[in-house]
Amino acid sequence: MNKKDNCCKELHKELGCPPECISVSTVAEEKGKKFTIERSKNEVFCKVKVDGCCITSETTKKADYAFKRCETGEFYIVELKGTELSTAFKQVCRVAEFLNERKVDKRNIWGFIVATNVPKNNNRIAKFKEQFKKDVGRELKFRTNQYIHKV
Repeated sequence: MNKKDNCCKELHKELGCPPECISVSTVAEEKGKKFTIERSKNEVFCKVKVDGCCITSETTKKADYAFKRCETGEFYIVELKGTELSTAFKQVCRVAEFLNERKVDKRNIWGFIVATNVPKNNNRIAKFKEQFKKDVGRELKFRTNQYIHKV
């Protein structure tokens, strides 16, 4: 079994998600929003379709995707959103809590919200970032329409 298969197989067990929710990928894209991980050639990332696959509850707010960086154990939670930034924040936090409950150290959890319009120097965004760091993760980042995360 190669490194890719093993990491994703372990992730399936670690999160308790059906295997079909997990794939080897560095891109998430929906409705004109895109998140891309720019990585070294050999580094492996597993993509988890969270909303409607790993977490199926209709009443639970949850982000669209999470990526596991196999080499470091870091998780990148991604919400691709229209304009509702407070809803996106709640969705990312819920998935961070889901990971915390599965013993993922909050220092290994990053949040990314890619939305239609993210205002610059906004107090609300600063508060979201502060609360995320205090409560559930390492860092929360916002971008308009597209984000390329370089690792």
